[in-house]
Amino acid sequence: MGLKATLTGSIPHRPMIHRVVQWMESKSIRKNSQGVLSITDPAEVQLGLDGLLSVGGRKLLVVRGGDAGDTAGRVFIMAANQADRTGTKFKFSRSKRGLTEVDPIFGNTIRVSPASLERYIKDWFALGELLHTATGKVIVIVDRLPRMATQLWGQGRFIAQVADHFEFID
Repeated sequence: MGLKATLTGSIPHRPMIHRVVQWMESKSIRKNSQGVLSITDPAEVQLGLDGLLSVGGRKLLVVRGGDAGDTAGRVFIMAANQADRTGTKFKFSRSKRGLTEVDPIFGNTIRVSPASLERYIKDWFALGELLHTATGKVIVIVDRLPRMATQLWGQGRFIAQVADHFEFID
């Protein structure tokens, strides 16, 4: 069964989306003898690369082996549609040079650290890595992000593509 979600953003070189999309739950997940979960059906792999597949009720995010621009776009569009730990919307700050949230203890605006962004990503998405095998493309479900992934996605070349979805402060 699919999950319904509303997209309110665009990914670079893709059209602006403002409609309800039917997310498809993966049906071809296989577990091998070492306990590794993988998606092997070519149609589902393509849906995963397009951002239209969910695993365990969460959208699949291909964090390695796919297009880094698309991945960063999906992360920041999700951030634009979600709230931080205090229930306020994420914003971009020019003085803090990046994505900001409200500190739950002191109530001031702080920059989202790479570790915090990683926690948010793990809450919002199921993570996968794209592998090219002799039988075709396969997405392997993983439980952590590659090293330096959040720092890479926080670079200006990726943020500039989705900045218009956020409110700017200072």
